[in-house]
Amino acid sequence: MTPSHVTDDSLRTKLIQTGLRLIATEGYNNLSLRKVAKLCEVSHNAPYKHFANKEELVQAIMQESAKEFQAALAPILTHYHDAPKEQIIELGVAYVTFMVANPDYLQFSFMNQSPIPICIESGMFHPCSNPSFNAFRSTALRYLETVGADLALYDTYVLSMWSLVHGLASLFASGSITSVEPAEVVARHTITTSLNTMFDSN
Repeated sequence: MTPSHVTDDSLRTKLIQTGLRLIATEGYNNLSLRKVAKLCEVSHNAPYKHFANKEELVQAIMQESAKEFQAALAPILTHYHDAPKEQIIELGVAYVTFMVANPDYLQFSFMNQSPIPICIESGMFHPCSNPSFNAFRSTALRYLETVGADLALYDTYVLSMWSLVHGLASLFASGSITSVEPAEVVARHTITTSLNTMFDSN
C-alpha cells in the first residue's frame, strides 16, 4: 500500500522523478509502472491513480522536464533578445550547464531510445516536440539571419552549432571531460570561438 504520509501530489512528483531516472538508467523500452512503483516503495496499483499507462507517465515526465529546462533558459531569452550572437552563446552555455546539472534529463531527451527523437532529411529538420532542441534551433535561426548565412544551409549550420553544444554537455555530464574551469566557462569560450571561425565575426 501507499504509505499514509505520502500525499497524492508528492507521490505523483516522486513517480515522475523515478520514471525519469529509470529511463535514464535502463532506457525507455524498459520503463513500466510496476518498476516505478517498486522503486517508490508503493503498491503496484498506486501509480494508476495518476497515470493510466506508461505513455501517460512519459508525457508527464516530458512536460515537467520541459518546464524546468525552459525556466533555466527564460532569463537568457529575455535579457539578450536584441543581441542574437550573445543570446545564442549564452543559450548554449545555459544548455550545457543545465544538462550537466541534470544528467537524467540529458539521457531522457537524447539517449537510451529517446521517446522524442529529432529527425533530419536532406539537410532539413522535421518538426519535433523536443523542447531542448526547439529552443536552441529558434535562437540559432535568429542569429543566422543577422550574419547573412545562406538560407539553404540554415539547418546545416544549426546542426553544427547544436552538435557542438550538445557534445560539450554530453562530455561534461559523463565525466569524459574534466576541467579546472567550470563547464560554463569552457562552453562559453568554445562556442564563441566556433562562431567567430564559422562566420568570420568578431
